[in-house]
Amino acid sequence: WHAQAGCALGMSRHREDITTIFREAERCQKIVRNLTTFARKHKPEKTFLGLNGLIEDCLRLQEHQLGVHNITATRELAANLPKTMADFHQLQQVFMNLLGNSQDAMAQQSGKKRLSVKTRKIGGFLRVEIADNGPGIPAEYLENIFEPFFTTKEPGKGTGLGLSISFGIIAGHGGRIWAENIPGGGARFSVELPITEA
Repeated sequence: WHAQAGCALGMSRHREDITTIFREAERCQKIVRNLTTFARKHKPEKTFLGLNGLIEDCLRLQEHQLGVHNITATRELAANLPKTMADFHQLQQVFMNLLGNSQDAMAQQSGKKRLSVKTRKIGGFLRVEIADNGPGIPAEYLENIFEPFFTTKEPGKGTGLGLSISFGIIAGHGGRIWAENIPGGGARFSVELPITEA
């Protein structure tokens, strides 16, 4: 009996070790992928696209994760939003990153978790706002969050490159991205892109 119990304990320990190795290997892969993206700085390969459709695609891809974290997502996508010239995959990377950050911010939160995505036209620009009711961003970090390798996440949870890469992508599109805290709690990331003809 003791030998069997010892064997089971050993197997359990090995399983934990293998799981840890796998998780850390995935993390390393993510860091290398982000570093490669950061180093390459590809020029956008633009096509004429609609932002609302791109946002809907991103939300569909995040649907399972949102459900796992019990997050209610709402959308206010402006009707008749003009299309613009943009790189679909680069913008998808930006919005998936912002949606993922919002989920991470609310992960440990109790009570109702809410995520909202809005689109609208302001002058010659299209604006996308992604907001959550998480803890917000510490005021002293607001001016640093787009710097390479800066992260507010605990060690092992983030590479500190997601927002920096997003900043570079949006700048490459002639737009801007910024973050702010919402009065009453939560954070909002805004992206503005110029409306350009096909």
